[in-house]
Amino acid sequence: MTAQVPEQLIIDGKSHSMCADPLSVYVGLGGKMPDLDYGISTLWRGYRGTWEVINGGLYLIDLMGFIRKGGGLKLGDVFPGMDRVFAHWFSGVVRSPRGELLKYEHIGYASEYEWDYFYEFEKGILINTSNRSNNAKGDPVIGVLY
Repeated sequence: MTAQVPEQLIIDGKSHSMCADPLSVYVGLGGKMPDLDYGISTLWRGYRGTWEVINGGLYLIDLMGFIRKGGGLKLGDVFPGMDRVFAHWFSGVVRSPRGELLKYEHIGYASEYEWDYFYEFEKGILINTSNRSNNAKGDPVIGVLY
């Protein structure tokens, strides 16, 4: 698999890469998606989501992609009439890499950066945060963000 375009995560007003796909959990639970064009090797999921942590909750605020029958994918194509959607279906850890690229991997989200920030959600609510330094010695330094 080719390295993938990450989702976007906005937290504390700043945008970062997000190496997780909470919308796939929604689809796995029976949520419907339009018939997407999966022709881009760096975007096998067929879309790119923008997520934001608002008052401790994870929200999907934008979708970009291509619908097979033509046209661009928008949030309203999946969630009609919504300008943001609370991700109540998502429980798990989101990794957000930061800093310089240390090691490129040509698969999924496996590339390694200077830092990994971790955001743990339960039913869409942020319950824990931490970070890890991927320093040159290979000795990760783990800390709590808040």
